[in-house]
Amino acid sequence: MSNEYKTFKIFMTAMDCEQDSLLKDLQEDVPEVNLSFFEYNFQENALMCEGTNHNWIFLKSGVGPINASMNLSAILNKYEVSSVFLFGVGGALSDKIEQGDYFIASTIADQDSLYYGENIEKMGTGRPYLSLSEEEKKKNNKDYRVQPMITELFKMFCEKNYLEYKKGKVLSGASFVDSLQRRKYLNKTFNADFVEMESAACAYVCSKFHVRFGMMKICSDDLSGSEDQYVDFIKENMNNVYSLFKFLDETDI
Repeated sequence: MSNEYKTFKIFMTAMDCEQDSLLKDLQEDVPEVNLSFFEYNFQENALMCEGTNHNWIFLKSGVGPINASMNLSAILNKYEVSSVFLFGVGGALSDKIEQGDYFIASTIADQDSLYYGENIEKMGTGRPYLSLSEEEKKKNNKDYRVQPMITELFKMFCEKNYLEYKKGKVLSGASFVDSLQRRKYLNKTFNADFVEMESAACAYVCSKFHVRFGMMKICSDDLSGSEDQYVDFIKENMNNVYSLFKFLDETDI
C-alpha cells in the first residue's frame, strides 16, 4: 500500500546526535529493520520505519522554529499523521530544574511572538508581550497547551525507568539562550521553567493540522554550571532516545 494511505506517528528531534543515537540503538536491537529515506520538500532528513504497533517517521528537523515548522508542515501536508513527539535537549530557567532532569511541557509560550488580541495569530504580527500591562498579560495569556494524553505517556516513561522529571511551562524561541543572567530574566518575565527552540513552532503547526503534540526534553544545562556545560552533556546523555521510542511504539496511542 502506498505510504500516502498509511497513518504515521512522528518522532521528532532537532540535532544529528539526537537522531543518530536513536537510529544506532534501533539498528542494533532490530538488525532487520527497514529504514527508508523519502523525499519531501527536497529534504533528506526524515526516515520511515514500520514499528511493532505503529508506522513511524523519524524527523530530524534542524535547530530552531523555522526549520521545525518548515519540515514538519511539509510532512503533515503530505502524510496522514496522528501524533508528533518532540524530544531533545534544552536549558533550565529556574533552579528547581537540574542538569539531567527530563522536562515535560504542560504549556508552551512563544517568546518571540507573544501577542495582544484574541484574533491575532501568534506567529503573525502583534504587540510584543513586554509592551502589555500586567492586566493585559494575564487576560491575553494564550500559551499553547500540549495533548494531556502525551504528557501522561512521557510521565509514565520516566517513572517506569526511574528518571527524574519535572513538568511545567516551556519558553520557546529562535534565539539560543546561553547566558545565565538572561535565563533568570526570562524566568522572572515569563514565569517559565525551561527554554528550547522548537516546541512552540511544532505546537502551532500541529494545532493547524489538528494533530496531537507533546514535548519532553532533557535539561542539558542548569543555572549552577558554566555557560557551555551543555556541549559535553549532549555527547554523553542521549542513551534514552531509543528506549523512549520503543516505549511509545509499544503503547496503544
